[in-house]
Amino acid sequence: MNRLRITFIEGQLPTIEAVENGVHTRKSVSLTALLEALVSNAALPARLIPEQLVATNSVDTHIFYLPPCRRDLILDDVTLPQIPLPGLLLAVKGENGLVDEVRLFALKDHGRPTGTTPLFVAPLPNTSANGEICWGSASIKSCRIDAWELILAEFFGSRFTNHGCNDSCRSHLEDVRQLLVGLVGKESFPEDELLPVDERYPTTLGELAERMV
Repeated sequence: MNRLRITFIEGQLPTIEAVENGVHTRKSVSLTALLEALVSNAALPARLIPEQLVATNSVDTHIFYLPPCRRDLILDDVTLPQIPLPGLLLAVKGENGLVDEVRLFALKDHGRPTGTTPLFVAPLPNTSANGEICWGSASIKSCRIDAWELILAEFFGSRFTNHGCNDSCRSHLEDVRQLLVGLVGKESFPEDELLPVDERYPTTLGELAERMV
């Protein structure tokens, strides 16, 4: 028996759960695409939005949420294995479907963010207080704005130097790399190290979405 259920939760994209020929799928879809499908009485579009997407204008701006995880980091010429990181918010703005601007923020782990979720400075080198990233020799201009995995791979695959290392965590204001070195072998990222984004910039997910659209 085939079934389709659409769930609406405030601050999140609509969730579509479908059972077709015994196969169960669950995806989030943009509100625009959902409304178009309902009004036209057509089938739902095949290009469903990934679960990581938490805000979008369905045209040139996507904001992705990445839960806390572990990643290898390259500091100068030393690789730090499996460093625990906080939740991250990746905001991508583009033109003609390709990346034009990327911002990266940290989040405290309270699950999937909503419009009121506060933003924190990413505790990583090569980032600034307003979320901007210094890409160095890495190139993301050929990436599509929905290619969040490729964008993150370019960022975390680069070699972090002393650029953009200050004012990124509480205990090592001069150089966040000292904090990262101390996280080798740790189970989780210490969230009390996170610094809130200055009020000159968007301080919540909702404000970030409004300014980037």
